[in-house]
Amino acid sequence: MLATSERYTARPSARNAIQAVRDNAVTEQRYNRLVSQDGQFYFVLKASNSQALVTSDTYTTASVRDGRIAAVKREAVRARLEE
Repeated sequence: MLATSERYTARPSARNAIQAVRDNAVTEQRYNRLVSQDGQFYFVLKASNSQALVTSDTYTTASVRDGRIAAVKREAVRARLEE
């Protein structure tokens, strides 16, 4: 798993969120690269309205985090929705 989002109880809301990730994942400016209080690296993908869409796991290096961002950019646009 590369990132998580809030939990959705209604399918239409979940589908909208998935589409928002697909729409925003390819835009570099939507990624906030952050460091946690314990020195771990992570990212938050945000929508154009600055709402957080997903938050990544934490990683021990910035290069691993950046590699995960590249994976999200590459895979999000072709990800399948499984119900």
